Amino acid sequence: MNQFVQILLLEDSSAERKLYSRVLKQRFRQVYVAASGHTAISILEEIHDPDVPLVLISDLEMDPSGGTGRDFLVYAGKFCSNYATMIISGTRDPRLITRIADLGIVSYYYKGPWDEEKFFDSVHRTVEAACEKTYLQQLEDDAAKSLELEASKMQTVATAHDAKNLLSVLNLALDGINEAVVDTLETPDAPGPEQIQE
Repeated sequence: MNQFVQILLLEDSSAERKLYSRVLKQRFRQVYVAASGHTAISILEEIHDPDVPLVLISDLEMDPSGGTGRDFLVYAGKFCSNYATMIISGTRDPRLITRIADLGIVSYYYKGPWDEEKFFDSVHRTVEAACEKTYLQQLEDDAAKSLELEASKMQTVATAHDAKNLLSVLNLALDGINEAVVDTLETPDAPGPEQIQE
């Protein structure tokens, strides 16, 4: 059972939702199920963890009153980056296929009729894509943190360098004051202690 992947299934058909959910739960520990796009968005906002690969499995042909699969996937694309998507559909409608491709966020497409082996082949490919995206995002985040740390170190070095320069300027100024005092004390026109009258 895979513990390190979250699966979020969006399917409005009760019979298909039960079928997909049952077989997914046999292989994955974290399976979440939604019957509408709005519910799927709420679940996504609650479970999202940027360090855990996320697989979104969604039907696109849904009743629009509860939020469609397309609405959900577009929202997910703006909300998180560590996910991959799999579309499930029994249609062979070329317009739907075009709309899916236009999303630009779909990793795999599974079309019926039901075949458990083909279904899991698509699921596992989607899981691999989600894991890869999560890993790459973590590398990118680590690189950004390293850059921030280096920038902070450079700022500290620059601040120390500025402080050193300021100290040098102050030392030069103090040297100048000391020289002026010495020059004043050594000048013959300056009254010495014995020449000062009370």
